[in-house]
Formats: sequence, C-alpha cells, structure tokens
Amino acid sequence: MNDIENGEKFAIWHNSIGGMVDETCKTPFYTKFFWNILSELQSEIKKRLDKGYIDLQVNFPERESFYNDSDPLGLFNQVFHQYKINADNDSKWKKLKFIFMLDEFTGIYEQITKGLIPASFMKNLKAFLEKDYFRVVLAGNDIMPKFMEKFANEFAFMYPERIAYISKEEAKKLIDNPIKIGGENGESRYKENAIEEVLKWTACSPYYIQWFCKRLVDYMNKNKAKFVTPADIDNVKNEMMPELFIEDFHNLLDPGIGLNLCGEMLKVLKEIALRSKNEACQRKSILCQTNTPLIEILGDLVRRDVLKKERGEHYKICVGLFSEWLRNTVE
Repeated sequence: MNDIENGEKFAIWHNSIGGMVDETCKTPFYTKFFWNILSELQSEIKKRLDKGYIDLQVNFPERESFYNDSDPLGLFNQVFHQYKINADNDSKWKKLKFIFMLDEFTGIYEQITKGLIPASFMKNLKAFLEKDYFRVVLAGNDIMPKFMEKFANEFAFMYPERIAYISKEEAKKLIDNPIKIGGENGESRYKENAIEEVLKWTACSPYYIQWFCKRLVDYMNKNKAKFVTPADIDNVKNEMMPELFIEDFHNLLDPGIGLNLCGEMLKVLKEIALRSKNEACQRKSILCQTNTPLIEILGDLVRRDVLKKERGEHYKICVGLFSEWLRNTVE
C-alpha cells in the first residue's frame, strides 16, 4: 500500500522455472535465469521509451556473449547497477519497481538436491534482492516449507503465504456466475442444492471446481439442458470416475522429495476413503501397516489440506472426487 501511495509503478514479469530447467542443456541454469531477467528489463525499458520515459543508456550484452562470459553474474550485477544509478537520477524511472513472478519455484530445490543447480544460486538471488534490483513473487508446491527451512537465511526477508482452498462464498460464485442466464447478474441455472453437490465433490478447490464444471457444461450441452439438478451433478461425477487416473490427483499426493507417491500415503488414504463414505474416519479404524509412523503421515496430509481433521481424531478427505476414486479404483 505504501508503494502505491508513494506513486510507485510496477512492471510485472511472469515466468515458470519449469521452462528454464533443462538437464540436457550445457548452459548453466543460473546463467539462463539471470539472462531472462536482463532480457525482460531491456524489453521493459524499450516499452517505456514509447511512453515518454528518457533513454537510460544502459549497455545490455547480447545473449551469446552473456552465456559465454567468464563471470555472467558479475556482468548481470554491472548492468543492473548501471540501470539503478541512471534510473535514480530521473523522477519517472525512480518510481518504477520491477516484480519478477516465478511459478514452480520449488523446481529449483529439486535441482539443487540433485546437484544440478549449485546451492550458491540462492545466495546470489538474495544478494541481488537486497540491492533492490527487483522484487520477486515465488510460487511453489507443498515442498516449499522444506525449501525455506533448508535455506532459512536466504528466505528470511520473504513473507510466506499459504494458498489453499478459497472461501465457500467465492467457490459458489465460481460455480454459479460463469453460466448464469443473462450474465453474472442473471438467473442461476442451479436448482435445489446442486451447487452444494458440486462443492461436495470438489471442496473449495478452484482447480477441481473448474475441472468438474467444464464436464458439467459439456454434459448440459449434450443433453440440451437449461438447468442443473443434483441428479445431473451425480451423473457427471459417475461419468468422470472411469476416466480418472492417479495423475489427476498428483497435486494432492505429491508433497515433495523423499515421500512415496504410491506407497504408504495411498494406503492410508485408501483406508480413510473406505471407512468415511458419509462420516469422518476414526484414527483407530486406520489399520493398514506403515513404516512411517501413522501420526506423521496424517499430520502431513492435514497440513497440506488433503485431509480435514474433525472432532479430535477423526479424518476426512477434503476433495470428494479423490475420495470416491480411492474407494473404487486403488487396489
């Protein structure tokens, strides 16, 4: 808020770590990473010239020369240092802040653990952030807490925010508004408790809501249906079940490195699914044998919002589609 009040403007770049990681490429990851930022900076400067900003006369290297430089990080620092000095002498450029948004950032941790990216990458990133060259918004999966713990010093100045399910009110809007008759303020197509039935199978997960609702719209078009009833929701769910695979629930099952995707976790979830069709499953009813203490497995699943803990030691799988699939598919 203070940035906005101070009149600062933001140039936001978006990229995915997944697109930069290539184990077969001879160019080091960190070289490609920091070149990407320089390239975006150069592009943004050119755009701003058309908006009346002065030319900062920053000397950008060609990609090939940057890749082949004996000290690409030193060259990166030199370019950004030149930009900062020149920008600070102009009132319009001085107010412009750059934000680099990165998806799949936990992919860096996976590559560090494999020895494919040096751990020093995080120290270099922190050093450039401390110089206020740019700011970052980092998005990662459930291994992010482990990543932050491993590099506590490098992440110390960042502010973590867990993003899980949206509110029930927002989930209802996401289900209802896109297909209202006459637009967002029009008549709902959902009758009786049909919206609640969608929530039953998708929880308040935007991913599963949109996935399910796409199938629902296809079903409505195929049957030339104007309105949606709870029976329609059940039919769509039944049609989806035979077509689902374990990969469709990868985001729920894969917490990160070192945990068995199809082993102990699935055994526990299968047990809970079988014993909690209508009610939450008591912990004492989970009888499968695991090498990892059951309390650790349950704790991880609750922490990642795969399970909901109710009434003390009772557990229920949040996403109904996942629970139904486990009951009917996993052996």
